[in-house]
Amino acid sequence: MTAARCGSLAWLLAGCRLGFDARIAPADAPPASDAAATDGTPDAPASPCFALYPSSNYLDGYSTGTTGRMQGLKLVSPSALHVTRIEVFTGEAAGQSMLGLWSHNPTADAPGTDLGTAAFTIALPDGWQGPDLAAPIDIPASTPFWMVWTLLDAAQSNIEHDMSPADAPEERGSSDGGATWDGPYFFYDFKLKLWCDGMHP
Repeated sequence: MTAARCGSLAWLLAGCRLGFDARIAPADAPPASDAAATDGTPDAPASPCFALYPSSNYLDGYSTGTTGRMQGLKLVSPSALHVTRIEVFTGEAAGQSMLGLWSHNPTADAPGTDLGTAAFTIALPDGWQGPDLAAPIDIPASTPFWMVWTLLDAAQSNIEHDMSPADAPEERGSSDGGATWDGPYFFYDFKLKLWCDGMHP
């Protein structure tokens, strides 16, 4: 991938970086309540139950690959999740896209079974975007799973930093609807948020 907007072929060589430190929103943080606190002060805003680089910082000038190509990012949560919404940081192209969570295929070290996918429309302004899931998805603690994004050509890629260190984790890609996966690739810090139990702004 170049510093200019990435073409689809170059984008395929991109990767992601996961880490389980300050970049991840605490999975055990108490959810916000709909009611005000008993002392009259407002509750804190809802926080994602799992996130990578949840700020609004992003690396401009990097676009996603070909429309319909699937990007899989391998994740592990230290706590069990009950996911009801998925978001990525994107924009700059308007059109249909999809986000979902998949199980892990340990034999192929790739996405296995689609646990739940939902469509959403990417809007032009850069920001956090994504769908509510039709049904919650339960993810056990310390168990690999995959977030899979079905891409829209020329949309802003959900990257915060490029050329990540050697600890960048795994990304795979599919151009046949998830039947086969290429990769792995290890290059970039990707931005994503998972929301649990219907708690999101």
